[in-house]
Amino acid sequence: MSIIRFDHIEYLYLFWFVAIMIVLFIVVRRWQRQSLKRYGDWEVYHSLASQISFARKGWKFFFLVMAFAFLIAGIVNPMIGSRLKEAERKGIDIILAVDVSNSMNARDIQPSRIARARQAISKLIDQLSGDRIGIIVFAGKAYTSCLLPQIILRPSCFFLLFRPTWSPLRELL
Repeated sequence: MSIIRFDHIEYLYLFWFVAIMIVLFIVVRRWQRQSLKRYGDWEVYHSLASQISFARKGWKFFFLVMAFAFLIAGIVNPMIGSRLKEAERKGIDIILAVDVSNSMNARDIQPSRIARARQAISKLIDQLSGDRIGIIVFAGKAYTSCLLPQIILRPSCFFLLFRPTWSPLRELL
């Protein structure tokens, strides 16, 4: 059993407009033929106006109506399927850049800017599942604090490194 769903079901009423167009076309065509029969012989008219083709007008109208119907079908966006399948969410890679210069010790945000950054990153890590996070700390120059696979194993590794006095160059000296 197949399932048919519509993305924008509110536009299905436009198909009534297609039906009205077809009915009006048929009514106008009958009126034209009856008025031609009333005023003269059909064969005489056809021989005098041989360049006018009722069949061509009919085909033009048919293609116009079909184009409008397909436009409505595209707007409604029918989705046909036999079953619904849950998609598996795969993790994404997130890279964060954190300023650890002395300006982050300012107390304009309580307790300090660097402490607020730690709190925000900790909250972000708690909300993510299956995502990998990389942290780049910078104070004039940028250094990789935690690589992507490490953050999954030790999410708190960056807290030790978020100090305005920390620098990888000092660690090497």
